[in-house]
Amino acid sequence: MNWYKRAYVDGEWWITNTGEVLFADGDVGDYNHEAYVLEQIIGNHIDLDAPESPDMYNFQNMADEDLTEIGFSPEEIQVIHNRVDAREYAMKNWSWVRVSDRFIQTWYLTSQILSRIANGLFDAFGGDVYTEKQWVIHVTSNGKIYENIPYEVMTQRNPMALRDYQMADLSRYASNNWYKRAKQLEPWQMTREEYESIPYPPLKPNQVFYVDVYGSKIEVIQNPTGSDMRQMSKEVLREHPNISPGTPKLRSTQDADGNKYYWKAYDASHAHIEPAISKMVGSDLNQNAARPLHSRIIYDALKNQKPIPDHVLNEFSQQYPNVVQEYSNQPI
Repeated sequence: MNWYKRAYVDGEWWITNTGEVLFADGDVGDYNHEAYVLEQIIGNHIDLDAPESPDMYNFQNMADEDLTEIGFSPEEIQVIHNRVDAREYAMKNWSWVRVSDRFIQTWYLTSQILSRIANGLFDAFGGDVYTEKQWVIHVTSNGKIYENIPYEVMTQRNPMALRDYQMADLSRYASNNWYKRAKQLEPWQMTREEYESIPYPPLKPNQVFYVDVYGSKIEVIQNPTGSDMRQMSKEVLREHPNISPGTPKLRSTQDADGNKYYWKAYDASHAHIEPAISKMVGSDLNQNAARPLHSRIIYDALKNQKPIPDHVLNEFSQQYPNVVQEYSNQPI
C-alpha cells in the first residue's frame, strides 16, 4: 500500500450529522478537523464562495465586537478565536463524529449515531474496516470508552451491543485528552495530535472588577459578552464624541488559556494596566498570549537537549529536517 493510500486508511475524518464523510488530515489534505468547523461556522453567516469574500482565516484576526456585529454568537466567537475546542463544539452542537485512525469520538451514542458511524467508516475505509482495525469509541458526554470493537458489532446499530467492550479500567485514558495519556507526558513528549487534543481549561466567568492605575480606578471586564462590549463602546463615544474614525474604543489583553480582559482604550495603555490586571487575576497576560505552537515546543526542547521520544522527533523532522540536523545527534 502506497503512503498516500496509507494516510487515508490511518487518517483523520469527520462524519457529519448528515452522514457526509470529510477527510480531515491536514498533513495530507487541505483541511484538518478544526478547519472544517471554522468553515461551517463562518459559512453560516458569510458566503465564502463570493468573489469579494475574505479568506475564512481572516475572521480569526477580527475583534469580538466586530464578529458580534456580523451576527456570530458568543460561542461561535469562542471557536473562531480558538478559546474552546472546535472539535468538541461540532460534536456537541452538530452531532458530528470525529475519527482519528481507529479512535472514534462522539458526544452522544444513540442507535442513529452508531448507524451513521458504521456507514461513515465504510465510506472512509472501504473493506479495510473489517480487516485493518478494532475500533475504540469514546462517548464524551458521559466519559464511557468502548475498545476493541469489531466492525461487525457496530453494524448492528445497537449501542447495547457495545456493553461487552466497555472499559472498566479507564486509567489508560485517565486524562481529559480524549484518547491519549496527555497528563502523563510533558508537551515535548507528545505528538502534535496529542498536544493539540489537550482541551483548554474552562473560561473564567464573566465579571467586572476595577484595578488601580496611578490612583485611578479602571473598569475591566473579564470575558465580556458582545452586549458588554457594545455598551462599553457606546460609553466611549458618549464620553469622547470627537473621537477620530478608526481610533480603537476598547483595548484587551489575554492569558494563555483564552481568558480576555477588556477596558476602555482612553483609560489606560497596555503597559500601564496589564501588570495590575495580571496581579489581580493571578495569570501572566499579554495581548498576544496564546498556547505555544507544538513546533515551537519541540524546537525549544531540541535547543535544551531534552530527551524527545523518537516518534515525536521523527514527526517533527518531516517538517523541519534542518532544525533536527542542527540540534540533534540522532539521524533523520
